[in-house]
Amino acid sequence: MDIQFRLFSERLRRLLSGEEVTLPDAAKQLAQNLHTEIEIVTSLLRDYECEIAGHLVNIIVEEEENNSPDLHAIMEEINSFAYESEKVVDTFIVSIAQQKSQSSSKEMCDALVEFRSKIIDIQQRLQQVQHIDTGIVEQIKFIQADTGNSSVSPMFTKRDTVGLDDRMEELLDLLIEGPPRLSLVAVLDSIGLDRTAFVAEAYNSSFAKHYFDCLVWVPQSFPYNFNHILDDLIKFVMPSSRPSEILDKNSEMKKIILREYLMSKRYFVVLADVWSIDVWDNIREILPDNQNGSRVVITVLDSEILTYFQLENGEYIGLDLMPDGRPLRVIYQLWIAEGFIPDNNEGTAEKYLEHLINRGFVEAKKIKVGGRINTCSIPNRWWPALIQVALAGEFIYSSVIDQESDSRKMIKRLTANVNLSELDSLEDFNLYLHSLLCLSSESHHLDPLDCEKICKMFKFLRVLDLGSLVLSQLPSGIEILFFLRYLKLNIPSLKSLPSSFLSSISNLYTLDMPFSYIHHTADVFWEMNKLRHLNFGLFTLPAYPRDDCSSLENLNFISALHPCCCTPDILGRLPNLRKLRIHGDLSNNQSLLSKSLYKLNCLESLKLVNESKMPRLSKIVLDEYQFPPSLTHLSFYNTELMEDPMPTLEKLPLLQVLKLKKNSYLGRKLTCGSHGFPKLKVLHLKSMLWLEEWTMGTGAMPKLECLIIDPCAYLKRLPKQLWSVKRFKKLELWRPQPELRQKLRDFKDKEQYNIQLYPYGI
Repeated sequence: MDIQFRLFSERLRRLLSGEEVTLPDAAKQLAQNLHTEIEIVTSLLRDYECEIAGHLVNIIVEEEENNSPDLHAIMEEINSFAYESEKVVDTFIVSIAQQKSQSSSKEMCDALVEFRSKIIDIQQRLQQVQHIDTGIVEQIKFIQADTGNSSVSPMFTKRDTVGLDDRMEELLDLLIEGPPRLSLVAVLDSIGLDRTAFVAEAYNSSFAKHYFDCLVWVPQSFPYNFNHILDDLIKFVMPSSRPSEILDKNSEMKKIILREYLMSKRYFVVLADVWSIDVWDNIREILPDNQNGSRVVITVLDSEILTYFQLENGEYIGLDLMPDGRPLRVIYQLWIAEGFIPDNNEGTAEKYLEHLINRGFVEAKKIKVGGRINTCSIPNRWWPALIQVALAGEFIYSSVIDQESDSRKMIKRLTANVNLSELDSLEDFNLYLHSLLCLSSESHHLDPLDCEKICKMFKFLRVLDLGSLVLSQLPSGIEILFFLRYLKLNIPSLKSLPSSFLSSISNLYTLDMPFSYIHHTADVFWEMNKLRHLNFGLFTLPAYPRDDCSSLENLNFISALHPCCCTPDILGRLPNLRKLRIHGDLSNNQSLLSKSLYKLNCLESLKLVNESKMPRLSKIVLDEYQFPPSLTHLSFYNTELMEDPMPTLEKLPLLQVLKLKKNSYLGRKLTCGSHGFPKLKVLHLKSMLWLEEWTMGTGAMPKLECLIIDPCAYLKRLPKQLWSVKRFKKLELWRPQPELRQKLRDFKDKEQYNIQLYPYGI
């Protein structure tokens, strides 16, 4: 509950360090004194974590009992203190930016003195609060059981239906049109909330309700407790008059009674968020198979668990089209823009995420080569509790989740499925809003006047993400958003970035316009020295205007850069760029590009995408390229190389992932020399249509783990040295030649190397 207070403490620290603005000398010492007292209170609050958690539990379950009324009053006062203090600081900083500092400096000093007095009073009262045993562990268990029971009528019934209607039809077919025997269907490969909502839609459909005699949604308890699950089944399957006489019996008798009852029923059971095989081992004992079309659906977090289930005919639904959440780099940038990360460093943000994973609140779904997390999700068992904590603590508001809350004036983060008819409701929210995220999947056109209204209404925004709402031009009003750190706009018709716009967003960390293709950028762009992420469909950097301009030292990500601006002078001004995609006519820019990449001393990931005006006449000569030795990930796309790329690329000392995609190489032979590719772990060869021969020298690719070739219709054999690589554990081949397919089928160690042949299997 004290999250806003802790965030304000961090905000004050940044203010004192000069990260946001230079404080007048008179205010600097007063701010330091206030920060000292706040740190003392923060330290004291750590001793009352159990009591605070217990108070939050009471709010969530709407209990009136308050074990510590003094602490309750203090926490309310602390939240109010943080809100009012940050409001004063924001107003003061804006006044400095508007050159009104003389009149506001005294007001700021007076406010700091008053705030220090308040926090000292809070500190003294907090020291007198008695510790009370709140039984917090038992209350948390109660919340988990309570939120779990509410899932019997699934609480999340909305989903993003784009591209999923066919999947829903497929799921309903398996449920209703499937075989008469009892069948198990698995739903996987999506974030917990959407996966649950998808199954809930089928569960609540009229088709299911008319076809099945009884339906039951079984939530997973954490830790796992089958007796609780058994009791839930009895309560929600049997007539209301029977549970009272059954629940007092032992578990074996309960199983027998429940099984006998289900013998005459066509039932539909959903096992939500299965993370352990134990639940199925226990529950299958009470589910009879009367050949009447009964069904069990499980939602799973990890596809590997399916190996322990006996799925009839491979009946599972993969929600590959379900939105997979935001990329982790975007999440990190949102955290940084909001001030959640003390040093504004993505490495620190990644450590925070790892901490959440270690505590079990977040689950890593895919790990990149090198151990970095690629995608993650929140386990379904935590969704209800985490959402309620966020809402009860007034940390965030979402119209999708909480449409009835009347406590909106203190909330500083808003996520909404905003459409044109809902803009008027924004007036109900705090004018000091920090974040506005529009999550609508529909591409409505947004009137520039409406966008201007948003900017004027919420002039203290740090994050403005208008999502898929389409603008016809750059919005006015952005210039007053002094605190803006993260901006996402959808302007497909935008071709240039004028100086007036760039000057107004000089404090920006992230500029995200994925559907804009920029051909001209004003010179003032080089003054955006806080910029970290630049995400466009295509972007053209301006020539460096003069020697006295500073470099963009913080810029570390560019999604798509036109090769015409990849000069040594321009790339040399991006000293900390770590991830870059270059998209355009690489052939006609060969001499320019090949000699410039070496300037990017920190570059880790590079994608070269060729879009030549003269196809099939590529002038790209790879051995002329001077790649930075720091590269760990390298991808080629449509480069139509005529010469074998391996002799050049195998010399890169740190390269871990190499992808040659879509006609990147047109030759018939690949040759990897002895001891080449010393760090390579993943090799992906895609659409190398004419490849016939591949050889490896002694000691080549000693750390290779994964090889994918798609297709390999003419490749007659794989290098024999491949099977001596100790770490090699995955081989995926598409459309292999019959001779090669047969060799792999006869290969005695095919299971050791996880050999997969597509599309017909091995």
